Amino acid sequence: MVLSTVRSYDRGMMCGEPATTFGFIHPGYMHTAVIPGREIGYNRRVHYRVGSPEVGWSGAASFVSGPEPAAVAQGRASFTFLVFNDVGQENAVVFNDICPPYCPGGWAWVNYTANSSKLAGHLLQEGEARLALLVGDLSYANGVQADWDYFGHQFQAPFSRWPLMVATGNHERDQPFTGDALNDKSSDSGGECNVPYTYSMATVHFIMLDSESPSHRGSPQHNFVVQDLAKVDRARHPWLVVGLHRMMAGPTTDPINDQNGYLRVTVSGGRLTLVSLSTDDGHVIDGVQIVKKAADAAATAKKYRQQ
Repeated sequence: MVLSTVRSYDRGMMCGEPATTFGFIHPGYMHTAVIPGREIGYNRRVHYRVGSPEVGWSGAASFVSGPEPAAVAQGRASFTFLVFNDVGQENAVVFNDICPPYCPGGWAWVNYTANSSKLAGHLLQEGEARLALLVGDLSYANGVQADWDYFGHQFQAPFSRWPLMVATGNHERDQPFTGDALNDKSSDSGGECNVPYTYSMATVHFIMLDSESPSHRGSPQHNFVVQDLAKVDRARHPWLVVGLHRMMAGPTTDPINDQNGYLRVTVSGGRLTLVSLSTDDGHVIDGVQIVKKAADAAATAKKYRQQ
């Protein structure tokens, strides 16, 4: 048994309305429990439940621990992780007459509800994955706590199968007069706000950043990255993966709907393989076009900076 630390938050810790007003309900309690890696080992299935004798126990769940870093570095094993963003939820109930900005995850005009209902099933079929990155715009709760509860319920099955690491999107961060990078012009988060962090697994070091916060030289986020990179052992972690919500290109077949695909990334030795999959029917999206879009976006950004 592993003991957890317990914390919660109140409306005073939110950044604005409606998260501080009608959208707030008590979120309950978040439990953080650390299982020492030496007790798990590599490539081992770990079964777990959460709860206590006083309040009862959850159903059983399990995940498989990551592969041995040395085996991945030598190409004797592989490390697979998933990447997706703009998830939304099946719940299309609108909690406010004005939509946007106060729309939960079911924005029908871009079919987020339909795609969200399919995503969980596709993720459950990803048997080789050891990690998942949800790079911003999770539930589209936009300050309505009840939507976070529904989102957690909808994705509990896949999200309990592997570590889920999230990055901040505009719908978790943007709020006027809170220091975001959008000159106080966006209230996409409905008063929610978050922070960056880093971690490592196998031969990959991950940096999860906040695309909505300033990142210029000397900014807190820039300093955070510089200090983190200075501590990375590139012999152990030759691969660096940066999670940033406003990406140059994404796994999508639709220029309007940026949520109808996800990535499967596999690292082995000095090789990284990327497969982009559709959440509509599971077909493989043309990866060449994704790379071309990224290259074109990088060239445009470089040209813009030179102006």
